[in-house]
Amino acid sequence: MDTDKHVFISYSRNDGDFAEILTNRITQAGFKPWVDTEKINVGEDWRVDIDMAIKNAFALIVIMTPEAKASEYVTYEWSFAWGVGVKVIPVLLKQTPLHPRLVTQQYLDFTSPDRTLRPWSQLIDALKSAADTYSSSTNDVSPNISTAQIMEAARLIAAALVKTQDQKTIDTQLAVNAKTRESVERIDQLVTSKASKQIAGASVLWVDDRPTNNTYEQRALEALGVHFTLSTSTEDALKQLSEKKYDVIISDMGRPPDPQAGYHLLEKIKERQINTPFIIYAGSRSPEHVAEARKRGALGTTNNPQELFEMAVDAITNG
Repeated sequence: MDTDKHVFISYSRNDGDFAEILTNRITQAGFKPWVDTEKINVGEDWRVDIDMAIKNAFALIVIMTPEAKASEYVTYEWSFAWGVGVKVIPVLLKQTPLHPRLVTQQYLDFTSPDRTLRPWSQLIDALKSAADTYSSSTNDVSPNISTAQIMEAARLIAAALVKTQDQKTIDTQLAVNAKTRESVERIDQLVTSKASKQIAGASVLWVDDRPTNNTYEQRALEALGVHFTLSTSTEDALKQLSEKKYDVIISDMGRPPDPQAGYHLLEKIKERQINTPFIIYAGSRSPEHVAEARKRGALGTTNNPQELFEMAVDAITNG
């Protein structure tokens, strides 16, 4: 049984007393609960933290009462867990018509006025089963990308965004901090359990005659387990492609003396019938340049680090 991961407890603040009892019970059984004791349900900050806590759980227990059913936060938590593949265990504390999705999750009936009849042992057994299932599903496969990896990638993307905006004032670090949270949320949406196994170990060929310009962007993807091969010319890139298969190719546009070297590399790749997703990371993301890049066979073109990151992850996970 794998109990390293935690159990997320979802409940209405009206049911806080029972949530505390439940937390103590599962702690005594050897599980680690995750409980938002403050219930500070405020905007995007709340959603980012909750999403991460749910994705890093092996099971979610939702305490169902009429108040919980009416709570948009509780509904969000259990539905998000179900959507990302986390085991949902409904505990029916008060008689409540359940959502059809919860009915299929084999809820446990805790509504008996006789507390000695409450099915605590069944709940613990359900947690053990969920932990064992989680452990089996992660054997011999790449581990899920961790919260720490997501945070590091977001910090690097934020730094790249600030750099591209040429922000040199004393508030640079404040700007990075502000953009990091936005990047965390967007990365967290991309990196599902299934996607993380594809991202970790993916290989990218990055073609740029000045590779140090892209240090933050490369390190952000490396934080999630992506491996890079760097190339500074069309000729070397074609040599690399003849020796190895890559998941994505990222290229700049102009390399002396050719101002359209990115397009010319793409043409030569197509001539060789290499269908690797191709992204141009250059000085423009205007609609006309995006349309031209796609017409030529690229996924698109951008000068935005966040957009580049998302395009690369999408190409890796969707081919």
